[in-house]
Amino acid sequence: MSYTTLKKFFIIFSLFAVGNSVAYAGGVISGNQTAYIDNPGFVAVGAENVNFAPTNASLAANLDANTGLTGQAWSAGLGWIQFSGTNYNVGISCDANTQTGTLSGFAWGSSAGWINFAPTNGGVTVDSNGVLNGEAWIQNAGWLVFDSSVGAGNPGYVQFDFTCTSNSSSSGSGGGSVRYICKDPDAINYSSSFGRHDSSLCEYDEATQEIIEQLNEVAISDNQEVVIDDEKCNVPFNTYHKKGTYSPEIKRIQNFLNQHLERSLILDGINGGNTTQAIKDFQEKYREEILDPWNLKEPTGYWYQSTRYQANKILGCPEIPLTLDNGYFLDF
Repeated sequence: MSYTTLKKFFIIFSLFAVGNSVAYAGGVISGNQTAYIDNPGFVAVGAENVNFAPTNASLAANLDANTGLTGQAWSAGLGWIQFSGTNYNVGISCDANTQTGTLSGFAWGSSAGWINFAPTNGGVTVDSNGVLNGEAWIQNAGWLVFDSSVGAGNPGYVQFDFTCTSNSSSSGSGGGSVRYICKDPDAINYSSSFGRHDSSLCEYDEATQEIIEQLNEVAISDNQEVVIDDEKCNVPFNTYHKKGTYSPEIKRIQNFLNQHLERSLILDGINGGNTTQAIKDFQEKYREEILDPWNLKEPTGYWYQSTRYQANKILGCPEIPLTLDNGYFLDF
């Protein structure tokens, strides 16, 4: 082989090697690497982000159709997070036709505890662009959020160079016991510590219990529906709610969304992944009334000023004219 041929071969090989160091199959796309913890009370501002491409990781995060999610992520609030270990891993089931997939199983962090990628009220998927969407449940910290609607480069947008070459499934495993507590601030045994809410554990004084029963109209189970009378305002929605919160009123919101969007949300009083998505759909349905006053292109999933205002209008419980935080005046 001549010197010229060898030189050409060396140049081509070098270009190939450099190219693969920038973006390798299954790796995180640079700049699109940050999820966030939706629990402001847990970590200081600026420490809630989770970096899926930290420079000092001993094993880079990788999403593969056969092996699932492997490697490490870093959070200033949680420390190192491992996606696979001796008795746990995050698997994926993917569809080669749509190039989409669904994650399952558990990650682990010494501070975070178990991180469930397929919790009852959440779940994480990957779209045809390799972008993650949804919520994983951190045992000791709340929701880990992936949200493509925030746009590339923003916290919540995590993208992998992912390809599903054939229909495949790598089973996720692991997990541990979940600590259940009462997280209703109105309860006398309310706890702000980490854990998942269980309404059956909550205890109330007599006055508060009477109010709760009035708000729910009857004592209800998680799957029982309360009939909302749209022709007469009995009880309006009174509170604002963000993702991941619990409130007896959220049961009524879930039932309201079931009726007006024909959904089948479980009435558990938790604004989890399914409820948040239903709120987003409600906001999109009434875009002119809810999103346009904020100049928002995408729904937020937050039960806030214009969302509650529109819901109460539908209930027949119109609020007094309201000035939004941005100065926009609602009067319809």
